[in-house]
Amino acid sequence: MDFFAQQARSRTRALYLIVLFMAAVILVTVAVYFAIKLVFFLAQLEENARGYSDFQWVDTRMLSLVAMFTLAVIILASVIKIVQMSKGSGYVAENLGGRVVNRSSADRNEKRLLNVVIEMAIASGVPVPPVYLLDKEEGINAFAAGYTLSDAVIAVTRGSMEKLNRTELQGIIAHEFSHILNGDMRLNIRLIGFLYGIMVIANIGQAILRGTRRSSSKKDSGKAVLFAIALVVIGYIGQFFGRMIQCAVCRQREFLADASAVQFTRNPDGIAGALKKIGTLAKGSRIDSPNTPEVSHLFFAMAIRSLFATHPPLDERIRRIEPGFKGKVTEYGRLELGPGLAGVSGSEFDPSVSRMAVDSQGAQRHVGQLTAEHVDYSSALLATLPQQIKDELEDMLGATAIVGAMLLDRNPAERDYQIRALQKVAAPEIVEQTLRFEKEVKKIQSVFHLPVLNLAIQTLRGMSPAQYAGLIRSVQALVEADGKLTIFEFVLKKMVTHQLGVVYSRSKRQPLIKNMSLLVPHAVNLLSMLAKAGHSEIDAARKAFDFGFERLRSAGVLQPEALCENVSFDTLDKAFDYLAKAAPGIKRAIFDACCNCVFFDKNVSIAEAELLRAAASIMDIPVPPFITGKQKNIVVMA
Repeated sequence: MDFFAQQARSRTRALYLIVLFMAAVILVTVAVYFAIKLVFFLAQLEENARGYSDFQWVDTRMLSLVAMFTLAVIILASVIKIVQMSKGSGYVAENLGGRVVNRSSADRNEKRLLNVVIEMAIASGVPVPPVYLLDKEEGINAFAAGYTLSDAVIAVTRGSMEKLNRTELQGIIAHEFSHILNGDMRLNIRLIGFLYGIMVIANIGQAILRGTRRSSSKKDSGKAVLFAIALVVIGYIGQFFGRMIQCAVCRQREFLADASAVQFTRNPDGIAGALKKIGTLAKGSRIDSPNTPEVSHLFFAMAIRSLFATHPPLDERIRRIEPGFKGKVTEYGRLELGPGLAGVSGSEFDPSVSRMAVDSQGAQRHVGQLTAEHVDYSSALLATLPQQIKDELEDMLGATAIVGAMLLDRNPAERDYQIRALQKVAAPEIVEQTLRFEKEVKKIQSVFHLPVLNLAIQTLRGMSPAQYAGLIRSVQALVEADGKLTIFEFVLKKMVTHQLGVVYSRSKRQPLIKNMSLLVPHAVNLLSMLAKAGHSEIDAARKAFDFGFERLRSAGVLQPEALCENVSFDTLDKAFDYLAKAAPGIKRAIFDACCNCVFFDKNVSIAEAELLRAAASIMDIPVPPFITGKQKNIVVMA
């Protein structure tokens, strides 16, 4: 199943979740109503010796009031939790005691963990996510969280980092990247909010019950106890349905993610070995944080003991990966911890290692479809980057300087303009480091620029808001200094503002544009720029444009459109902003049209590759590495 089909399936699951949530709210409301009526009934029975023949169990006015109150409490609690999540995807990890693993860490295990995540990110074509370590958790577990590809995070327990060898750790990380690519993250965040709303009744009931136990007053103690018991019962009902929802939504997804992890790594021993080690450890996959219950469905394996398991049994998961596995996971035996080398595999970069997308159909087919070849490719690429560049990318100042150095023009006169412009807006140390790394950065092949940019952006996510504003000023000064803008300069600026803007610009989420006709002018501008980027002759550009636009006709666009010969970068920037808000089905049609346009002549220039990558990034479409035609042998990297 392709990326867009998986996204559609995730949206269907979201609707299913909403239905379950509404059903749970109705049942909890009814329970609250009858619990309150029971308290009134017992109070009347105590005060009225005549009995209860005149007591009315059905009171529509009271039912309406209780329903309004209960609904308000649940919805308010859900909204509060979702707003908390909007503070950043790292909120979940930090709430569980996690900390960001810095790229500059000297810890061997932490560097190995970061390398595995970076490999997977480059291989899958998504921005490199921040990595969190749950320091106090000795069990083997991990999770992915976030709203979009651009704000995803990966969290791993200390037990996973220290007790798994590299192959097993890669299996777990591949499992979590499967959740990212399958669109499970947004559903998970919504589920957290919904569950919190339902379970808040339980929290209120337990708090009041604790208060009644601590009270020394005996006045009306019977009524207080009855009321507290009623609230606790309601709370357990809420918890009961919350666990059922977690179970119903999550279990089948884990089988899919396990299978995807095997496909990604081409090695069932990795994820199977991790599952077996979970079964042999005393801690297993347990998470001790008190905040675990509401997020237990996020984890790789069972994080808490519960009547309703959010994950399939370990034995069953292993048998699906290793059909020949007959024993019990607890019989696996003594743990064998791997050496866990921090480095990446491979010593020499071979561009032929991955020839997935030699045409537009190949590029489209591999959207969101990470394979073992992609992982091998990203490992080899990382191994060939100059060590000095890799070291500096781990440092905030170094990453900032490398971004600036990539923008410096090779023409001495233009470069001088840029340096003078940079000196006006940037701190002296940034200017100094930018000039220091200029020569090394210029040695990097053009096809490596976007992977290096993504690595820099991961480090730059740790900036303060003031540092981010300074970075944007520096980038702006460098791209505008010579009075002209290249495609690479535009792409770099757009990707930096888009990926870091998710962290530092907390703007309101825009509604999706579901009407293709509103986006056709912007799609035409993008296709026109792509066509001209790949063809110096206008006739050839028109043919490439027409070939791409034909895909939009098949998506229902009826009006005729022609190549726009004078598309400015400001116009393209506006087009990207609109296309980012397109509904998923429209994004698919537009991206397919872009691929058709770019691969029209079976060759892809650097400019086309960079622009296509930017389009994918802005529209949150994960495009793995691919190699185009044999003549130009251009590698388009994540």
